[in-house]
Amino acid sequence: MANTPISLKQWVDFQLPLTVRQPIVPPAIVGVPVNLTGATATGSIFKGFQAETAYPFVITFDTDRTTGKLTVSMADSAVAAIPYGMYLYQIRVEDSQGITLLYLEGVATIEAGRNPNA
Repeated sequence: MANTPISLKQWVDFQLPLTVRQPIVPPAIVGVPVNLTGATATGSIFKGFQAETAYPFVITFDTDRTTGKLTVSMADSAVAAIPYGMYLYQIRVEDSQGITLLYLEGVATIEAGRNPNA
């Protein structure tokens, strides 16, 4: 589990490229990208763990899933729909057996922005 702060600005596209790598657990070869064939990923931003509203990320895997690469993103209009302030986020990647390969969480800051078409 990693606790990493992220920052998004209203009306600006957000993209976070990630590479899932082997953990420091024998017999894995540390640092080698994980084959994400069959893996699933979910993630969202929310005000608190009891919040009823969550703002989902779009998570796309690299065409060649053996690279371990994926991108977490949110379109500018989707970020604009989130009132500015401090939030929490979670991103989880699981293999086809339901084993967690990557778990990120932390504080997500939504910065106020202006609609460029206004």
